[in-house]
Amino acid sequence: MKLMRTLLPKSYLVSSKGYDQLPRHQCAVCHDASSSENNNLPLGQVQNFSVHNPYETNCGHLYCYYCIQSKISIFGDEWPCLRCGEKVTDIHKYIEKVEQDTKNDEEEKEK
Repeated sequence: MKLMRTLLPKSYLVSSKGYDQLPRHQCAVCHDASSSENNNLPLGQVQNFSVHNPYETNCGHLYCYYCIQSKISIFGDEWPCLRCGEKVTDIHKYIEKVEQDTKNDEEEKEK
């Protein structure tokens, strides 16, 4: 794998599996694990790949804490982000800030 990474451009490795096209709220590691396991789900059953306990990488992509931590513990700083190919060297807890709509709040208070 290391040899392949040095011979092929990052963009090829990332786009070949399509993880760069996933919505931000879905974990690429969860997708990767499910595709490699070839799970035979009952017809009509959909797997949930939503990011649980989100952590953000140094390149700005979100992964489940368990997924990203397991990859880093196995590969160290040699693990490339599945979405952009950049080496993941740092992760931190992702906290989404939600701003309230003050216009709607004022209208509700007047009623």
